[in-house]
Amino acid sequence: MAKKKIEKEPYDKSHKIVNLYMVITIVNQGMGDAIMYLIEKHQVSGQFIQKGEGTASKQILDLLSVENNSKEVIYSFVQEAKLEGLMTDLDKFLKSSKRIQGIAFSIKLDTIAGRTAYHFLTQTVE
Repeated sequence: MAKKKIEKEPYDKSHKIVNLYMVITIVNQGMGDAIMYLIEKHQVSGQFIQKGEGTASKQILDLLSVENNSKEVIYSFVQEAKLEGLMTDLDKFLKSSKRIQGIAFSIKLDTIAGRTAYHFLTQTVE
């Protein structure tokens, strides 16, 4: 007996898709927790932090009198509706003091493998 193939409707035809962005913020070591707190105020829970190292040579660091080249990289997954407000607040924070140095940018995610991962990152329920 031949199996009957069940045709499923594509997920994006039967559900509202929320556009998702990855916001990457790079700051000097020790500022990561403050950035994560600011991001959490925008109801973004999908984020993690990683230690990094700057790429400037020792000669450049000596010339600029920079002693510590350690960085923290914060990756956040942000719904499109929350992106503009978050980027505005990150910009204000990064410009608020000469002691705070960093950069923040966003990348639109076009594809996410798996509905479970999509729902986790967008904080939506099926």
